[in-house]
Amino acid sequence: MGFFNFLDKMFNYDPNEDFKKTMQKQQQEKFEIEDKQGVRDKMIISKSFFEKQIEQTNYEIQLSKNSLKEVTTKDEKFDTYLIYDSFNGSFLNLVSAKYSKGEKIKDILPYCDYVMETVNKIWSNEIDYSDGGDTNFLTLENSLCIGILAGVDKSYFEDLAKVMQEKNFSDFVVDYLVNSQLPDYPIGKNLIVKNEKALNFLVEIIKTDDKEEAQNKIKIYLEKHYYTAQNLDYFYNTHSIDKGENYHGYWCWEAAALVKIKNLDDSNFKNNKYYPYDFVHWDKQEPPKKNTFLID
Repeated sequence: MGFFNFLDKMFNYDPNEDFKKTMQKQQQEKFEIEDKQGVRDKMIISKSFFEKQIEQTNYEIQLSKNSLKEVTTKDEKFDTYLIYDSFNGSFLNLVSAKYSKGEKIKDILPYCDYVMETVNKIWSNEIDYSDGGDTNFLTLENSLCIGILAGVDKSYFEDLAKVMQEKNFSDFVVDYLVNSQLPDYPIGKNLIVKNEKALNFLVEIIKTDDKEEAQNKIKIYLEKHYYTAQNLDYFYNTHSIDKGENYHGYWCWEAAALVKIKNLDDSNFKNNKYYPYDFVHWDKQEPPKKNTFLID
């Protein structure tokens, strides 16, 4: 049997077959190298993966737009909370995916405005927030941190602060983040989410006035407290579930926001896989283009 297979191979051998396989292998290797270039994420280092995530997220945003258009054309009053909640989650995912992929921060900034706009829309609904309500604390915290990092217009914080005060909502961490943009905003003493190890450690960092000590604590937070099932809840381990279908990045926006607010030196943890270093320093790395005129 082996002899006839040998003869068949000899007389039906395509001399170009080996060349084709070599070329295919080289092309695949080239693609894999290029696919990793510039990617910031350290869990799934693939530009094409995040391109698919971005495409899917844009599709979800379009669905939300269609839903909003449909309900607002009806005569009856409709609570749009769930639609804006979906918008907010999608824009948060879009910012993370674009950052993970390696896009320039300047190209991501407009989506940060959408994050703040939609989180404001959620809070504008008639819901009792005095005891935390249905608020997704992590989503609210991330929205505020991204707004701070992106340097969005202060009016977003003013609108949110107004609704929060009307609803008697107060949380030490949230209040602190809002206060960093609106110095007159009062900071409450209590936490909405209690008995949470990472959150309480975050409070320690916020209350630390000594810069060097705060820097050391942020490093500990990133290494020991941030990436845990209790802290990240639904988002934990998503990179390894269903081929990363719901994964957009594990970026620790709160650590970055605290570095920005407190003007800390982050060189000791700049390479931590959860720390979005470029989003803290984008205004130095990517300065705004100067206006050009035909006549100086």
